[in-house]
Amino acid sequence: MTEQAQSNDNIFVGVMLLQDGKWKPHSRYDVTALGGALLKAKELDKDTEYDGVKVVKISAGQGENKEVWVSPRFEARQKAQANAKVRDGEKQTSEQLAHAHQERKAQARKK
Repeated sequence: MTEQAQSNDNIFVGVMLLQDGKWKPHSRYDVTALGGALLKAKELDKDTEYDGVKVVKISAGQGENKEVWVSPRFEARQKAQANAKVRDGEKQTSEQLAHAHQERKAQARKK
């Protein structure tokens, strides 16, 4: 067995489902069947029972898992949540600055 074949034996592709805030494995494919995994993931992404679907390349060794594909609706939700956090942070900062400004004005009047 060649070194390349051995390394491919240690790598597989997994389809993961996001449900109740947790990623759960759905199916496992040989690394050479990436196309089949992508087709299955896209099919599963149409099911509204799941919050998201992704395809990951998984190494049986100690390497990092690599996301190959993430469902567009999950990505959109992530971006919306990140944007909401930024807006909340901006609002909170603005309120804190306004409050600090009012305090400085009040202290200046007392002098």
